[in-house]
Amino acid sequence: MSQEGHIEDDPYVYPGTSVLRNHAEIRDAERLDWFESDHCFGRLLELYENPLALGFDLEHLKRIHQYVFQDVYAWAGEFRTINMAKDNLAKGNSFFVRPEHILPELEKVMARLEKEHFLRGIDARGFSERAAHTMAEINALRYELSWSLVTREEMQAASIESFQKGSSAGFAALLKQIIRPLR
Repeated sequence: MSQEGHIEDDPYVYPGTSVLRNHAEIRDAERLDWFESDHCFGRLLELYENPLALGFDLEHLKRIHQYVFQDVYAWAGEFRTINMAKDNLAKGNSFFVRPEHILPELEKVMARLEKEHFLRGIDARGFSERAAHTMAEINALRYELSWSLVTREEMQAASIESFQKGSSAGFAALLKQIIRPLR
């Protein structure tokens, strides 16, 4: 839903709901969550097996987003055009950066990553901490992350903590669970 709460004016949701418009025309939030998880998990497995051969830059991130969400949303891989918040019944809404700030903020994150050699050559602890910080920054720029290797509840809690408290500890803990050394 938009930050102003005008669901009727939100091009990303079905009128009168807070359910994102989707290819399957699902208008129930819980069913859409399952549909998204199922389809995105499959695409994430494909990416794991066959990573996209692009440079790690803004276009690469957009292409990853498009690839992962292509079966679910028509706008996959595009920057959003309105203010948005993600409803969280337990903790209130989580608001995200205004659309006009997405590109400049993402460029800052990417420049910092490049300066840090894209986190290559650091130990697992250092990688987890720096990657978690980066994920928290990127999370605030996007609408929602869909991550198949942890539960939806764990990802949502880490997202909220990163944005509302400015802490990347939740993302660091999640990354520590899933990173494995390259062979």
